[in-house]
Amino acid sequence: MVREAIGGQWKAHLVPVTLGGTGERYTQILSGIQSGEQVIYEGYRSLHEGDPVVPVPWGPEGPVALPTAAQVNRALNAPVGTSSHAMPGMAMPSGEGGRP
Repeated sequence: MVREAIGGQWKAHLVPVTLGGTGERYTQILSGIQSGEQVIYEGYRSLHEGDPVVPVPWGPEGPVALPTAAQVNRALNAPVGTSSHAMPGMAMPSGEGGRP
C-alpha cells in the first residue's frame, strides 16, 4: 500500500507491484511504484482502500515518533477528543471526550 493525498488528506491506496529478486533483507520492485515514493510497509494488514493514514518518520529500528492525537484526529476529520472512530489497528480509549 502507498499513501496518497486525496482532498488534502493522506489515504491508504493499494498499488499492484511486480517483484524482482528477493534477498534476506530486501525485495526488488520492478514496477508499480517509483523510487522515492512513500509506502506503507508496517501495519498495512488492517488497512483498507481509502483508510486515513498519518505519515511518520522511520529509522532503522522503526518509527522515530508516533503520530500525535491531533494528527490522528485531523486524519479522521474530527476535533481532538471527539473522534468516535479509531484508525485501523488502533483502539480509542473509552470514557468522556475520548479519554480513559
